[in-house]
This record gives sequence, C-alpha cells and structure tokens, in this order.
Amino acid sequence: MFFAFGCRCGEQLKIRVKIDRNKSDIRKREENGRFFVMIRSQTDNTDKRLVDMYENYLIHHRPNATGSEHIEYLFVTHNHKTLTNTALSLAQVNKIFREIYEVVGFSIDPHGTRHTWNDKFSQFADKRIAEGKTTEKKSEADR
Repeated sequence: MFFAFGCRCGEQLKIRVKIDRNKSDIRKREENGRFFVMIRSQTDNTDKRLVDMYENYLIHHRPNATGSEHIEYLFVTHNHKTLTNTALSLAQVNKIFREIYEVVGFSIDPHGTRHTWNDKFSQFADKRIAEGKTTEKKSEADR
C-alpha cells in the first residue's frame, strides 16, 4: 500500500477503519462507485489495486491481531505473544522495511516508496497530457 498511496508514512499510519467511534478513511464515491482515501485532505486514489489490498488486509489479516476490532487505525501490530495489539508505530514500520531489506538484498524504505509512486504517476500523467486527456495543471493538482 505504500507504493499505491504515495503518501508519507505518518499519514498512512493515520488511516482509520470503521468502528463505533468513527467511519473509515477509505470511502466510496456515490456517483461512480470509485474508492478513495481520506488523507489530510480529500485525496482521491482510485487505483483498483488499493481496494484489493485494503480488503485483503482488512478481511484476511487484520482480524488475526487480538483486539484489532477496538483499534481505530488500519495498520496494527500482529504480536501473538500479547493479550492485545496496538496501532502500528513509525518505528515498527521502519523495522518492517529493514527486515524486507534483509530478504531482498537492496535498500528499501518507506520514504523511497513515495518517490516510486511519484515517478509512476508522472509517467501516467505525461501520457494523458500527450493524449490530450488532461492538462499539466490538473495532473499537478491530482498529484
């Protein structure tokens, strides 16, 4: 999801799920059924992969974390040695990325995913500008 959002790590860790106290930050537009993420402002991310990743995590993985139904944030710890888990912290995300680095053998970090997202968005936007489907001003506003 870091690659799909292109947002800061802290912003991503603040994405909330629906519980009694609040509604989910991943929402669906009534007019066209597209999903988007509320991050600080009304940022629209309609990538189908986002929906698939979100639903996969929310349905198949998050419920396995004891106490997750009471945690308002999407990303939670999955420590089976504790009685209850908590929202994921920045330090824990950095640890996860260090562990990924050890497996894949090349440097990867949460901030680097923002650059990857930006590069892919630029390629997509440049193509749409060349096809006359959008303007530079609109693509920058979308970014």
